[in-house]
Amino acid sequence: TGGCIKDLKPDRQERQKYMFKNTKRLIRFYIIFCILKLISKFNITVLYKCANLISQLIVRCNNKNYSMCVDNIRQCLPALDKQQQIQIAQASIKETVKFGVENIKFLSWRTDKVLRRIQKITGMELLERAVQDKQGVILITPHIGNWELIPLLLPKKIMLTCLYKPNSNPLLDRVI
Repeated sequence: TGGCIKDLKPDRQERQKYMFKNTKRLIRFYIIFCILKLISKFNITVLYKCANLISQLIVRCNNKNYSMCVDNIRQCLPALDKQQQIQIAQASIKETVKFGVENIKFLSWRTDKVLRRIQKITGMELLERAVQDKQGVILITPHIGNWELIPLLLPKKIMLTCLYKPNSNPLLDRVI
């Protein structure tokens, strides 16, 4: 199986269906596709440096996501002083942006290359034991995390069905 980004080009039927109905969405999709394709060509070290700059901009501009992150940290960790809470929020933003560039990078790779990069899986033996004992298993994953790797990794070991809410843009939904 190939990587995801290079397979995003919509087929003829999809193009025709959305060409007249939603030209803006289609244009936005192609712009995003081109940007992701370009970004995926960069070395991961360069992408991390870009992620650091982007996260600093988010913090300095007091972006809505950063403000929400600070509020959540204050509510969850009220015993920490304000400076510690801000440091945790800044680190969270930085790691989230780094995670984003990692995803852009790995979505452009072939599946076998992605799987070779996985260094450690925690708890796989529990899943394998449940499958061996013919017990059903439901995996619930966070919105942000390595859930994107699950469909690549687990079909090699067990039968897998993934459920998710489709994106409102069917072309972008193909990425997911």
